[in-house]
Amino acid sequence: MSIKWKNIPSDPHIILKNKLQCLNEYLSEGWKILWIYKKPFILENIKKLPGKPKTIYDHWVLSKAFSFPDETIEEFINDYSLLNSV
Repeated sequence: MSIKWKNIPSDPHIILKNKLQCLNEYLSEGWKILWIYKKPFILENIKKLPGKPKTIYDHWVLSKAFSFPDETIEEFINDYSLLNSV
């Protein structure tokens, strides 16, 4: 997720307590991308996610990464007429 740098907690207690891993990267002035995950293999998947979704597939992959159900993804795609732009 994109998050303002000032909103990233300086105390990693929650991450350490729950044996989670964290990846944060510079996005733009004052903003970072923050990923918190449990399983190490997730990091490779995170690195391959599209940054700015342009296709229906990109939207679907990002939505699945955030655990949205297929019905919600379909509704989003239909609402924003993405099917017609392919």
